[in-house]
Amino acid sequence: MMYRLIPKGAEQPDAEAWSETGDVTLDGYFYDHLCASDGKVVGVRYWLDAEIDLDTHPVYKEFATDERLKFNQGGGYVDILLDEEQAASFKAGELVVETVQDFGGESAIQAGGPFGIAFSV
Repeated sequence: MMYRLIPKGAEQPDAEAWSETGDVTLDGYFYDHLCASDGKVVGVRYWLDAEIDLDTHPVYKEFATDERLKFNQGGGYVDILLDEEQAASFKAGELVVETVQDFGGESAIQAGGPFGIAFSV
């Protein structure tokens, strides 16, 4: 299933209007699943290039204060919540990481303005 994360306040809130862009990448390698207590995949842990600067990256800077993403630059990853239903569990650290090392299926997306994120999980 394809999930699209659109920056809050984006001029085009309709996720279907966003498409993959070849101009920018997410600068990562693979992702693992973040699972709720019932086993449902509710997010991904995306492993990043160690050289990435999150403050200036064209995609991640759009999500710097977004509660759906939790950056851990020292650990080399970003946890990304695919929807806001599990936000409380996400903040409390109650989600479980399932190691799957999924390569591919992630991309930067755009609809004429800031960049968003897409994952196929």
